[in-house]
Amino acid sequence: MARGRVIPQPAGFAVLDCQGLNCMANPAKNVKVTQALKKALAENFEVVLASVTLTEALQGGSVRCTNVHRYLKTLGAEAVISVDAGLAKEAAQVLDKARPRKDCTIDSLVVAVAAKRQGRVAIVTSDPRDIARLMGATSLAGRSSVVQV
Repeated sequence: MARGRVIPQPAGFAVLDCQGLNCMANPAKNVKVTQALKKALAENFEVVLASVTLTEALQGGSVRCTNVHRYLKTLGAEAVISVDAGLAKEAAQVLDKARPRKDCTIDSLVVAVAAKRQGRVAIVTSDPRDIARLMGATSLAGRSSVVQV
């Protein structure tokens, strides 16, 4: 009987917002966070991000874009979660429940991506207050954390 390769389930997920992605693409800019994320990856955390995060990250010059593209290649295409109608509706529900004081549309999509993951979730962000408020409107309580960039 042939044995198939067993693919281990991830221990959790690191969901990146724009600054989290930029931090991983340019590790010298935030060594402390980069080290924490590398430790999480060593513990079998899987890195994911919303496709709209790329819109924010792929601005600001060719060097920055090159670094982001280089880092994305290490993750693979499955790490980028497309925003479809279902995910957009979930993000809108998060906004309705959390009632943030400012426009947090992209942050709500990041949180919606995180909420769809099973198990532990860490959102890597430069907006910890906004993300925490939005997370409070989801099922992430007790299984999530915010890592500030």
